[in-house]
Amino acid sequence: MSSRNKISLILAWCGFAICVPYLALAVFFADRKPDDRLETFHARAPKIEALSLGSSHTRDLHFPSMGLSGYSFADDGGDLRIAEYKLRRLVDRLPNLTHVFIAVGPGMLSYDRILGIPGEFPSDYILYSPSVTSMSRLRSRDIVWALRAGLLSVRSTALEANRRSREAFRRLVRGGNDGGSDDGLVCEFPDNPPDHPHEDGILDGFARTPIDASCLTDAFDEKDVDRRMRTIRRVLDTEPRTPAINAGHLRSMANLLKETGAELVIVVSPTTRGYFEDPRMKELWSIERPMLEEVAEADNVRMVDVHDLFFDMDYRTDNKWFSDPDHLSYQGAVEFSGAVRSELFAEGAEGQ
Repeated sequence: MSSRNKISLILAWCGFAICVPYLALAVFFADRKPDDRLETFHARAPKIEALSLGSSHTRDLHFPSMGLSGYSFADDGGDLRIAEYKLRRLVDRLPNLTHVFIAVGPGMLSYDRILGIPGEFPSDYILYSPSVTSMSRLRSRDIVWALRAGLLSVRSTALEANRRSREAFRRLVRGGNDGGSDDGLVCEFPDNPPDHPHEDGILDGFARTPIDASCLTDAFDEKDVDRRMRTIRRVLDTEPRTPAINAGHLRSMANLLKETGAELVIVVSPTTRGYFEDPRMKELWSIERPMLEEVAEADNVRMVDVHDLFFDMDYRTDNKWFSDPDHLSYQGAVEFSGAVRSELFAEGAEGQ
């Protein structure tokens, strides 16, 4: 075989190796609409009063119900290291910022995304992957981070595609039952329609349909805690100082906000009773809560605890509030945020 033919063959194989994964990923992600949240953020930045950062629990905050003009840069699976990074990149662009919200619960101080989920990178690239029109607004170190995150996102996208294919095969083998109830009901809340808009930075909006009430059993609570604890054990086995490190990230955020006059609000978000009162969650909380209370001693930090907001609701018979044991539906988010507002503005809520 001539050298030219060898080169042609190599190029052909390289093209095949690139095109096949691309087409596979296109199938998995074809229904994903363009992510324009960064552009929307820049347009609204001068009027933004509140920012929410952190994990998916922070995404349960509904700014209109708090009477605030706000925007979310929370991640699904986000941690406090990333939250601090984002705040440092965003705070100078928010001249009217008054509040930064971080939702916590048992395990949040003990969680680190990189240590807890090896091989993955935070899924919210919107801050790090700007469009051409917004690149001019970013500093050089932001652009370097964007390039790094872009390379890492390729691997994460492939991992996500692999996860989806394995999940689809598992459901096919098991007949679609995810173990939430005994009648074959799939205990996952339905996604919003593909054309549903982002809401204040919340990708695809709040969960419009809550999980079926029959799913919210003791067994389902325990299963959710099992999943959470596997990740936390992995983190703490790798770095036992993680709770103290994360408390340090919160202090750094509070110190940064002192310069702006804004307040850091640590919110203990609602869960089902079974989730929060699981012995493993209670043990974590006994360690983490005092650390959070110590952070909240700073002049510009407040801690609002509404974890038991829905404990007495009949969610196991007629659920309107939960999308799973520790995340909320749209109605749950509205009521949760109203409770936070009442705590924040207790002396003059009517006038806020």
